[in-house]
Amino acid sequence: MKYKRADGKTVRPSLVVLDDPQTDESARSLSQCATRESILAGAVLGLAGPGKKISGIMPCTVIRPSDMADSILDRDKHPQWQGERTKIVYSFPKNEKLWTRYAEIRAERLRNGVGLKTATEFYGQNREAMDEGAVVAWPERHNYDELSAIQHAMNLKLQNEAAFFAEYRVKTEGRGRMVDEWKARPERPETRRTTAASAAPRADGLLSRPLLPDVQHRPGPC
Repeated sequence: MKYKRADGKTVRPSLVVLDDPQTDESARSLSQCATRESILAGAVLGLAGPGKKISGIMPCTVIRPSDMADSILDRDKHPQWQGERTKIVYSFPKNEKLWTRYAEIRAERLRNGVGLKTATEFYGQNREAMDEGAVVAWPERHNYDELSAIQHAMNLKLQNEAAFFAEYRVKTEGRGRMVDEWKARPERPETRRTTAASAAPRADGLLSRPLLPDVQHRPGPC
């Protein structure tokens, strides 16, 4: 991939952003995962051309153990990618009784087609008790009809628990059990998995140390 500017000079990319480069289907296929990793290492990170470096940012989601995202995030397999795994909830609320009642009100009102207003009002009236013990990565992440990121996370969990653990809390299913694959890093409260790499010249066939000091591209909050 290259582009010719108005002055006639041809330029190539110095940064690539790969947003969720796998699908549910490809994540379940070892051959598709291997093919995508090969395309990433060759065609994508080779876009800069001979003698040039390129940086990469990859927000991605682990769908199954050993899928493409899981492999790229493994620093033993891909040390050139500085992958970091995070999750939307680091600790769930302690008051199960109030959240059970919230779930009942939410379900009833949704069945009647009147939305979340009553459930949100219940949460607002009991917010201090319902928030106790909860720790979320991104306090500002919630919808306009929700009061907090904690309520938003619990709504996602109530909507579809299996999808929630796969997409947001970063648990995967393997060998018949659910595995919580990593711990929270309070000093780095991102909510998505982001990897970054800086590729060395194609001539030597190797990837250099990720994001060298002279490269200004850095993965930022999503």
